[in-house]
Amino acid sequence: MSDRVIDSPISITRGVLVGGRTSRGTSGTVALLNEDGWLSLHHPGSPWWPHVDAGTPVRISVRTRTVPYLTDTFTRTVASGWGTAEAVSGEGGTSWLNTSGLSVDGTAAQISCAVSNTVYTSRIFKPHRDVDVTYDVASSVVTTGGPLATGPTLRASTSNADHSWPLLEFQPDASLRWALWRRLSGSYTQLETATIPGLTYTVGTVIRVRFLLIGARLRAKAWLAAGIEPGEWTLDYTFTDAALIAGGNYFGIAAWPISTLSNPLPVSVSIDNLTITQPRYPRIEGYIADIKASYQPVDDETTHSIAVIDIGGVGTRLELRDSDAWSPMRRSIQWGDADPVAYWHCEDADRATQAASGITGQPALQVTGPVVFSFDTGEPEDTLISRYGSKNLCSVAAGARLSTAFTPSSVQNEWTVGITAQVIAALVPVSEIRMLEWSTLGTFTRWALVSTATGHEVRAYNDVAGTSTTACSTVNSVNALCGFDVQAVQAGANIDVTLLLDTVVYAAGSVAGTLGAPHAIEVNPDRANTTGSTSAFGIRWLAGHVVIHDTATASSLPYYYDDDLTLYRADQGWYREPTHLRADRVSREGRVPFRLVAEPDEVTRLNNQQEGTTPDLLVAAVEAESGGLLYEAGFGYEMLPRVARYNRAVDLTIDLATYRRTGGTDPAEVLQPQLRLKEPTIWTVQRTGGSQAMWAADAEYRKRRGNLAASKTLDLLEDGDLLGHAQWRIHLVEDARGAHYPGASIDLTANPDLIDDWLLCAPGARVQRINQPLTAGLGTVDQVAEGLSETLGRRTWVASIEGAPAEVWDVGLYDDAWLADSVSTTLVADQPATSVGAVESWQISTALLGDVWETVDVGYVWESNGEEVTVTAMGAVTGSGPYLQTATVERGANGIVKAHRAGDLIQLADPATYSL
Repeated sequence: MSDRVIDSPISITRGVLVGGRTSRGTSGTVALLNEDGWLSLHHPGSPWWPHVDAGTPVRISVRTRTVPYLTDTFTRTVASGWGTAEAVSGEGGTSWLNTSGLSVDGTAAQISCAVSNTVYTSRIFKPHRDVDVTYDVASSVVTTGGPLATGPTLRASTSNADHSWPLLEFQPDASLRWALWRRLSGSYTQLETATIPGLTYTVGTVIRVRFLLIGARLRAKAWLAAGIEPGEWTLDYTFTDAALIAGGNYFGIAAWPISTLSNPLPVSVSIDNLTITQPRYPRIEGYIADIKASYQPVDDETTHSIAVIDIGGVGTRLELRDSDAWSPMRRSIQWGDADPVAYWHCEDADRATQAASGITGQPALQVTGPVVFSFDTGEPEDTLISRYGSKNLCSVAAGARLSTAFTPSSVQNEWTVGITAQVIAALVPVSEIRMLEWSTLGTFTRWALVSTATGHEVRAYNDVAGTSTTACSTVNSVNALCGFDVQAVQAGANIDVTLLLDTVVYAAGSVAGTLGAPHAIEVNPDRANTTGSTSAFGIRWLAGHVVIHDTATASSLPYYYDDDLTLYRADQGWYREPTHLRADRVSREGRVPFRLVAEPDEVTRLNNQQEGTTPDLLVAAVEAESGGLLYEAGFGYEMLPRVARYNRAVDLTIDLATYRRTGGTDPAEVLQPQLRLKEPTIWTVQRTGGSQAMWAADAEYRKRRGNLAASKTLDLLEDGDLLGHAQWRIHLVEDARGAHYPGASIDLTANPDLIDDWLLCAPGARVQRINQPLTAGLGTVDQVAEGLSETLGRRTWVASIEGAPAEVWDVGLYDDAWLADSVSTTLVADQPATSVGAVESWQISTALLGDVWETVDVGYVWESNGEEVTVTAMGAVTGSGPYLQTATVERGANGIVKAHRAGDLIQLADPATYSL
């Protein structure tokens, strides 16, 4: 809709929901021409009807050049090499380099691979950082033995020793796969692989590939060139190597016959329709929140119909605050990766007269006999959540039955029927208890899960023939609340049946017949009464989470393994789940896009998931990190883990010595520091259902700022984690020595050299201002972005950062040359104010032996009373306490020189901190 944009500013704000001083979402406003009425509400003549409405996805992107960097359709003929590219713009060369195995046949470029395990590359001088690359590729063979791989070399160095290399692999089974490699200092490393579902090839099949490289993030997709580009990226990776994030000088395309390839050589790939452009940089990806009609004068000075579109983040379309809060089990079954055909959670309140369906349009389970909903097991509900991931279920022990018919799935050849239950026939004076019965189409009209005197079995009934068949059985003494699943799949003329208890296979078997879809179900179909048991455990007959799937791989107990093969289960409330994995899972359950911006090398593990909505659970997960960032982006959420914020490199540097200002901008308004007086000086952190820990700032700091107490309840794993979180939260306040800048302006119109770096800034970005005016203080203004905003017009572009001091995120690293600060070092004698650069000898006294100063690796900077001095030499320790040392210092490292008194505290100007 670029042609509808008028000369009215587009305003965009990106805040953080968790991890900043304030919680603020993403929002934007854009005004578009609407003379034809196509952006009017409820206009069926609009080509966008009915999507001109609240909730429709909206993306606003920018780019600074529209002309492609390079296009090449290879219509020339070149016997050796690829010759000269058709259209090249901007910096760079026009000729493709290298000749080995390379040619152009008049319709496409060719890479012929004659030697196994050898990389063949054509490259062109094209300095670039961010690119959007598309081209067509085909293989001359269906590979055997191993794959033939081909892909672009991106951000390649002049020597080609450093580059990223996303490869499309033509596999021997006619499938295609991504394999991402990097080359650093000449050494190759595979970083990731990814399948491309549903895409296959034959000889000469033309595959279109697209690569989007922006900042540290690389994405790729592939599809049939004759088809339609898919919306989803099948490869998505974030680099951490600085050499792969910085720009490179060369672009190339390479092919590699991997050593296991057994086809006769040479084999070749063809390349065609190459386009390299600057990417579009999304400024906001959200949803229509409102559309307002307006009339405004535009360029021709006449009044035109305008549609003013307000955009909000994903939070505008999620659960309301008063929506029902579900248990972990219900949430993960009902909103899991496999949509159930029918589901009854049986977590209804104690006065319920039916078991509500969790699926819209499916009927409730009707009750026959004395049922007790929300049965009191003697355990508090929060204990139930932690032990079983569920609220109280219903009891049918007095002979109740729950039953209903429902709409069957169209899938007939496989299903899974599950129930969470506690009952055992061996402790009841009955021969068996048929726990669950379901009616199906096909050869067998009914199936049953049966608790027997010795274990469990699955039984199939053919009512037409009047027969019953045991499909599988197991001997066990299970008498605890657990998940039972019966899986069935058509296998030729037979039906394979598997019985699982808590996802573990207990029995498997096969019966002859044709499978049909379930269409009715009964819990305790025979109304077995277990109250006559002489055992308290045998009396229990609890049932819930009755679920039917139309796949034989589903489970009534959601679970998954992480990369380290650690198991997480819904019936344990997802106990020990790391914060980033919980945020990802909760988002997937809510059908909300989620992206982890950086992989954490250390994780914060969480206790049991509480009841809650998607936004509530996301906030709780990220809040438990005490420093992780959660914000709206990419039509969903993005999370920057706390550990990824440590020691972050500078993303944007603004040099006020060369900074230019658009006419009318007041230099004094560029920086507006603000002291945050209401920051907590005493933090109390409590664990959900557990203990608490408190930490306070230094007494002198609290004397200045006041005793401002704050508290937070976190879903941490153990009480022992609490103190570290309280200390870290105080550190973020007490050690943030710089001011906050709630509106640090950046005039991008007058400073276009800052645009490329600005386009990569997101919440958490580190922004430094150097050589700023004295009104902003001395030294570098070093900030992390807790919010970003920008206003774009046809001729103006102004950005703003809501910043907080960055130094609190600089932490010490093991095996690195960093210094811990001293808390017990003072001056021995008065030191007069001299001059900047003066070299003097200072004697210091240190009370604690562990605080004495490094004597070899000097050059560190002290701070005392606002003056910074550089230590150029440090003498040996004398005395047995206090410990004396003599230092050679250079005065006024920050341009300030003051008089100092004996006893004044000496500390590092920029101390390293122990991380949480």
